[in-house]
Amino acid sequence: MTLGEASPFFSLGILVLCPLFKKVAMILNMYHIVVFLSSYFFNIFRHINPRCGMIDKNEQETSVDRKELSEIRGRLGKSQREMAQLLAVSLKAVQSFEQGWRNIPTHVQRQALFLLAMKESKDGGKPCWEIQACPMELKEKCPAWEFQSGHLCWFISGTICQGEVQANWDSKMKICRECKVFHSMLDL
Repeated sequence: MTLGEASPFFSLGILVLCPLFKKVAMILNMYHIVVFLSSYFFNIFRHINPRCGMIDKNEQETSVDRKELSEIRGRLGKSQREMAQLLAVSLKAVQSFEQGWRNIPTHVQRQALFLLAMKESKDGGKPCWEIQACPMELKEKCPAWEFQSGHLCWFISGTICQGEVQANWDSKMKICRECKVFHSMLDL
């Protein structure tokens, strides 16, 4: 005796449930299609915007790159774990920065450069306004002058470099990397 013969309602049940099973299968297929398309477009977007998820290995938009961060850590004499503690990030984050898997956030770049400057200051801290011979009208508008931190002008946002305030850290550091003040503090 088959199951259909044992219960006449079984056959009727299959006929009623069959459209339901088709709808469930269709929903599951749609779910897989949505997951596939979202991962596909995520990968496309990631190459357009490297800050989305993993970064594009060909171009990194930071002023301190992965090799420099590793070099700074070495010059500070710190392990990755110790560097993570100093930078207030996880060990995995430091590893990811040094491998180039993640962009190095601005606050991490600034902290790493600051620590290195404090450890390896080459000059006695001659102020930037003396090195650059800034006129008094610029000095009075500059935060480095206001806070008497001319040896840390590269670290302070809002300083007046080349006659104007820079919009962000990366544009500021492009100028600082070419500046005598920065090189008097750091040799990178």
